[in-house]
Amino acid sequence: MPLVNVGGRVFQASEDLLRHCGKLLVRVFDGPIPVDRDEEGRVFLDRDLDLFEWVLRFARTGEISKDFPGALQAEFDYLLLDWPDACARCKVRFDSSCASFASQELCEEVLGGTAFVLVALLSPVAPALKPVQAEEAQVVQTKEERKAEQERIRQEAIAKRKEEEQRRKEEAERRREEAEKVRAEAEAKRKEAEEKRKAEAEAKRKEAEEKRKEDEEKRKAAEEERKAAEAKKKEEAEKARAEADAKRKEAEEERKERKAAEAKKREEADKARAEAEAKRKEAEAERKAAEAKKREEAEKARSEAEAKKKAAEEERKAAEAKKKEEAEQARAQAEAQKKAAQEERKAAEAKKKEEAEQARAQAEAQKKAAEEERKAAEAKKKEEAEKARAQAEAQKKAADEQRKAAEATKKEEAEKARAQAEAQKKAADEQRKAAEAKKKEEAEKARAQAEAQKKAAEEERKAEEAKKKAEEEAKKKEAEAKKKKEEDKEKAKISKLPDVVLAQSSEARIQAKAKFDKALQTIKQKAKQAEDKDREMIGNIQNLDGKIKSTKDAYDKAKGSEKDAKLKELNKLRDDKLIAEKARKAAEAELQSDKREFKKAQKDLETAEKSIQSSKQDVKSELDRLRSKDRPVLEKALKERKEKADAARRSQSEVSARVLKLEAEKKDLASKLQREEAQLKDELAKA
Repeated sequence: MPLVNVGGRVFQASEDLLRHCGKLLVRVFDGPIPVDRDEEGRVFLDRDLDLFEWVLRFARTGEISKDFPGALQAEFDYLLLDWPDACARCKVRFDSSCASFASQELCEEVLGGTAFVLVALLSPVAPALKPVQAEEAQVVQTKEERKAEQERIRQEAIAKRKEEEQRRKEEAERRREEAEKVRAEAEAKRKEAEEKRKAEAEAKRKEAEEKRKEDEEKRKAAEEERKAAEAKKKEEAEKARAEADAKRKEAEEERKERKAAEAKKREEADKARAEAEAKRKEAEAERKAAEAKKREEAEKARSEAEAKKKAAEEERKAAEAKKKEEAEQARAQAEAQKKAAQEERKAAEAKKKEEAEQARAQAEAQKKAAEEERKAAEAKKKEEAEKARAQAEAQKKAADEQRKAAEATKKEEAEKARAQAEAQKKAADEQRKAAEAKKKEEAEKARAQAEAQKKAAEEERKAEEAKKKAEEEAKKKEAEAKKKKEEDKEKAKISKLPDVVLAQSSEARIQAKAKFDKALQTIKQKAKQAEDKDREMIGNIQNLDGKIKSTKDAYDKAKGSEKDAKLKELNKLRDDKLIAEKARKAAEAELQSDKREFKKAQKDLETAEKSIQSSKQDVKSELDRLRSKDRPVLEKALKERKEKADAARRSQSEVSARVLKLEAEKKDLASKLQREEAQLKDELAKA
């Protein structure tokens, strides 16, 4: 069932009913004219939602509103819907030339068998029935003239609409040709890039093949040199082993002679040792006697010193016990005070936490309800998109399977050839891989450092772009406000009907409120994202600090080559920390900018509310003043100005739609080029 966004409110109705709401919606659904769409892809009409609700009611029941007929007729004209002669419910006739009710017929209701006639005084300028009847008689006299004038205006509007449709068709054809041209240019560039990529890949493959052959020749030469060196070493080792055997035999004979001499010396030494042992025993007996005497004297002196020391120790223990008792009392008092303060602080924190939890639960419930409504709408839209995507995926899958089958055949043949070549060069690759692994590790570190620097630069650039975008948005808003002020001044020169003023005031009020509410929500979301990002960056910086500290400790303990590796790792972590701090500063600047925008949006919303109140007073005073003036002349002037304004608004909507379409095509081309560049890089890396 189609959804239409009118003035910020979404209307859901059947397509048949919407087609009865005017030829404009018929053309929108048939697709010959461009139309604005909201973020969800729904048709967007920048009109008064209350008036559109009456249009839907007219399409269902034929009833028209008698409260603001001028504004309602303007809405019928905008939607290219024919204005009725009378209300289908109460049969009250309506005069389309002067936008007021020409006949005040009576609506009857039968209650309990009694007929009550309710007279509706529907004209805002006629307070009594007699002036209304006089006006009705005058309208009846000039009815034929008004019908002729109305027919002439309708024919002019039809001619104008046809001319506008022709112009739009030509414009659409021109845009289609431009898009076709851009697509052809992009296709030519893609083919050129593809050919260039293939040529570069082929050149690199040949270069790699030549390098592999060269490495194979070097490996063979190195193998021959290694074999020659091994043969030479083997010969030298054999010669050295023969010399070592001869020397070993000579050493064995010398060892036997040395053993005989040692046995003789040992016998003589045993005799001398026996004599010395006898003398040592005599001296030992004398020494033991002297030591026993000295030990007895020392034991006596030690017992006296021990008694003195024991008395001093008891005195010291008594003093320490006293001091300890005093310190224990003071510590107990301090502990009690500290515990009481902690209990008070915990109670206050528990209370705050409970209040915050209640507020968070309420906000979570509101958010959950809004999220469920949004999810329901998104689920419906997603289901429709899923069907279209499934069809496209099925077609794409069939093409992919054919392509994969051809690629699998090619890959199998290439795999066989590669397996044969791989078996031959596997032995040489083992030595080369070790060197390459080391080089790759160093290159990976350098690449990671470069990536980190690039990421920091990208963050700074994004922050600058966001700042510029905010400034441009502020300038654009200021220009729009100035333009609106000038339009309001211009409109103020012509007196307006009270019902038209009320309708336009209502439309402007709702649009302004919706616009500022949307701006506030967007800014709040951006501020929340920026705060989450800031917390994440703080966590990353803290992790880096911890890693730097642990790496520094490991560096202080390391030695040799391990110390150099730790130094490189430490420098890399410090560089990462600097980059993270720069990115956090940029994020903080962006957060401050978002907060300033939020305050400004709040101020704008307050100003809008004040202007709404003053606008109500102005409309009331203007209504009183206009009751005594010539209504038809003012309505005719207002109608002409409104037609001009509608034509200008439609032209602006078409231009905006065209600009958005061209920007979307530009983004698509840019993303396509990026994907092709990424694909080229991957294929080059594989080659």
